[in-house]
This record gives sequence, C-alpha cells and structure tokens, in this order.
Amino acid sequence: MGGCRCSYKNCTNTTKTTENIHFFHYPVKHRDRCIVWIENACKKEFYNLEEDQLRNKVVCEQHFDPRWFPNPQRKRLLQNAVPTLDGDAIESLPKIAKTEPDNVPFFPSSNQYKDIKVVPANDDGTVFVLDTENMFTVSPKIESYVIKNGVLVPTNSNNAPSKNVKNLSNQPKPVANINACPGIPGPSKPPLVKQEIPETCEPTTMEQEDDVSLLIYDDNINESSDLEEKKTAGASLKNLVSRNYLRKIKQHSRDIASIKRMLKQKRIAEEKPSRKSIIDALRSDIPPSLLTVISLILGEKNELNDEDVEFFTTIHRSSSDVYQLLSDKYKWNLPSVDIVEGPE
Repeated sequence: MGGCRCSYKNCTNTTKTTENIHFFHYPVKHRDRCIVWIENACKKEFYNLEEDQLRNKVVCEQHFDPRWFPNPQRKRLLQNAVPTLDGDAIESLPKIAKTEPDNVPFFPSSNQYKDIKVVPANDDGTVFVLDTENMFTVSPKIESYVIKNGVLVPTNSNNAPSKNVKNLSNQPKPVANINACPGIPGPSKPPLVKQEIPETCEPTTMEQEDDVSLLIYDDNINESSDLEEKKTAGASLKNLVSRNYLRKIKQHSRDIASIKRMLKQKRIAEEKPSRKSIIDALRSDIPPSLLTVISLILGEKNELNDEDVEFFTTIHRSSSDVYQLLSDKYKWNLPSVDIVEGPE
C-alpha cells in the first residue's frame, strides 16, 4: 500500500508514520456503503474520482466503532462497517456544499414527463431505458442510458465517455450496486436529456462501460487466492515429481535388461572344461587311488590295474556295507563285487 494516508476528514495517520494501525480501502463494490464512507469522511471530491482511483483511498481503524471489528486485532471489518468516529481528525475543514456539474442543461418541469418510467434493461441493473408508452406523444423509439461514476449518461450523448462493446458471458461479472439507500445522500447527477435513438441492442451483446467490474481489497480474497496458488503449485510439483520418478524407473528398467543380456552372453561364451582336463589337472595333486575313484565317477576310466583292484578289495574287506552304501546311495561308480573278490 506504500505511503497511503487516511482520507477521513483531516486525519494525519499514514502507513509510514504510524505503527500498529490498520487501514481499510473504500468498499467500491458496495455503492451504498461507499457513499456513506465518502459523506462521513467529508470528501465530496471523491465523487468525481475514477473507480480505480477511489479504490486506492483508505481510512484508518481509529474512525470505526469497536463493534465493527470481529476480533481485538482489528485486522478486518464486518460487512456493513462505516467510519463514524473522528479519532485524531480535527473538525477544521469547512463544509463543502454539493455543486452541480458544469455545463448541465436545464430543462423546465413539464407534465409531459410525469408518466415516463425508468426500467432496467439488463439483469445486473447497470443499463436503464425510458419506457415512453404512457407519454402523450407515443414513439416506438426508446432511449438507453449507462452509468458512469454514479451518473446516468445517454448512450448517444456527445459528452458520453468512450465505451467498448464486450460480449457478455453467461456468468455475470461483479458490478457496483447503483441502488442507493433512501436516507443516504448520493453524488449530484445531471438531469436526463431525452434523445431518441433506434433500439439496436442484440440479445448477447450490449455496450458496457470500461472498468465496470470493481474489486474489493479483503483479507479473505487474498487468503483464497493464496490457497489457490498453493494448490496449483502443489499439483505442479506433484506432476513434476511423478514425471521424474517415471523417467528414473524406465531408465533403471533399461539398465537391468542390459545387464541381463551381458550376463547371458558371458555365460554362453564361457565353455565348460572337459572331464579329461579336470582329471589331468588333479593328477599331480591327489593320491592315485582317489584319482581312480574320481575317474570312475566321471566315466573317464573303464580299465583297472592291479593297484586299483587291490585298493577296492581292501575297502570291501574292511566293510562290505560301506562299499555297498557308496555304490548305491552316493553313486560311486565302484567295480562290482565279483571283480573285487576275484583274487580270492
């Protein structure tokens, strides 16, 4: 908000020079209450401000009755809060009487306009038309008016502000409420100038003032916008993390498949050693009798010499049960009992 100064009468509180004092923007979205704020602050010149300029004006908390605050912290105002307390403001400014806008034509009263009805031309009440059926001079034409800074202005007037034609969507935009309370004085409005124009409004397109949609500065709106931003950021972060994990999983899957292929190729490339090469490698490291047993088990020896027969005969004579157990259970390819018992 920068160096904003309280606009209530001649209050000198500012956001830079005062501490622990909260400031509140004019409720431009609620026209009735905004008029009360302007009247109580004795700032009649605010009626001539554009909406975006009035939106930047503030009033400090010292001018609000305590009942308008929902909590002792005084950071928010209730819905219908209006400033009524002078606080640090001094009644030194003269009362400024309302003045009619310059160059406003004067029209004398006439019975011809007593039966004219002003009726709204759209749902949100920002465009009005004059119903001329009950006039003495009946005309099929009607005149359209729009609201500019609280003043009804004919749409075809030379002094009418520039307008842009906008397509209205199905959802109405927030606009200022122009129905002021009966007991609250509003800004001076020039008399209506009767000018007849043909009705050219289309069902879905009508002329609408620039910057008709107003904003209200409220902590609730800021909190909701922050919450939406956090949700959006959380969803984006979640999607980013999910994409990163998915990318890593795919990369790991490709790496695992590549490792499997390499191991398979290596296993196929390595040839198993032959039985003969195994026996030749063990020949110098083990006794001849054990080498004979291994050769028989591997099927690389079919003939037995005298030393081999003597070795197996000794085993059989020591324990025929052990000899049979080695042959049957442990699948030792031992010579038959007839060969072993032959020398007897």
